[in-house]
Amino acid sequence: MGKSVMKLKQIFLLVAAITIQLGYSQTKEEQILTIREQFKEIDTNSTYQLRRLNGEQLALQSCNGSELIGSFEDDELKKAFLGIGKSNGVYYTEYYYWNNKLFFAFEVEKQYYYDAMQDKWHRDSIQVLFEARYYYANGALIEAKLKGESFNVEVISDSISADNHQKLAIEYAEVLSHAKVKSKAYDIMLTDLLDHSVTEVLVEEIDSPDSTITYLDAREYNEFKVSHIEGAIWVGYDDFDMSRLDSIAKSDKIIVYCSVGYRSEKVSEKLIKANYNNVSNMYGSIFEWVNQGRPVYDLEGNETTNVHAFDIEWGRWLKKGTKVY
Repeated sequence: MGKSVMKLKQIFLLVAAITIQLGYSQTKEEQILTIREQFKEIDTNSTYQLRRLNGEQLALQSCNGSELIGSFEDDELKKAFLGIGKSNGVYYTEYYYWNNKLFFAFEVEKQYYYDAMQDKWHRDSIQVLFEARYYYANGALIEAKLKGESFNVEVISDSISADNHQKLAIEYAEVLSHAKVKSKAYDIMLTDLLDHSVTEVLVEEIDSPDSTITYLDAREYNEFKVSHIEGAIWVGYDDFDMSRLDSIAKSDKIIVYCSVGYRSEKVSEKLIKANYNNVSNMYGSIFEWVNQGRPVYDLEGNETTNVHAFDIEWGRWLKKGTKVY
């Protein structure tokens, strides 16, 4: 019963969202109510995949750090959160998307309590200085609700603008779309290289260690023996043989990897055709695994920095570890 109600609610919101975005006749108040239901639905969904970028990756400097977090359903961005830590408080904005378009933005600035006698900011006490809610329909602002006054000059000059938020929402969506791996250039290369024909799992989405995962290594054996993910089963590529999977159940959770993901994608396709029903290709594969600081091991089970880089051309995508050819 609960699932049926949830499904009906999702259908209602989808129809209502289409009504708003296509500009069908609704009063502004009705549109705002629907938008509120939309972003509440997004906020309560705990199944989204998260992609994170820090201030250094964003080229955004802040004395107490900054972060951009994208919430994705498959490859569709549902929400982008930008948080900035400042010396006197925090600033953040949340952008909500439907069908890749901004429909709501929530902007907040909070300030720590300042003790004038001690000339000191108290980080254990914080107050909301400013809040703004922006409602959009069919690509246009229909309502802006502002409360309080901003302390930071950059917020006043750069952020308090519905048009500016629309531009930032597009910019952040673009940045997050290329946040599947640490390097945007690597992601662009992978986007063109792969067919994306099977389910892809990002390295940052993998809990390690996780005893429920069976890792399959789709490289050649001379690559595998240099280093591999702990517990991985070598299945090869050029001489791939399905008999090497005899000990693996069809329902086991399988993640296949190679150097960058091309060979493992092809092996994943073969597994799916053979009725293995929980197969994912590791996006960026062992290069990205090592680039994100995950450990690899040699044949004796010792952790090592060595990684077979395939050749000089492909090896340029391996940014960490010791390259072996």
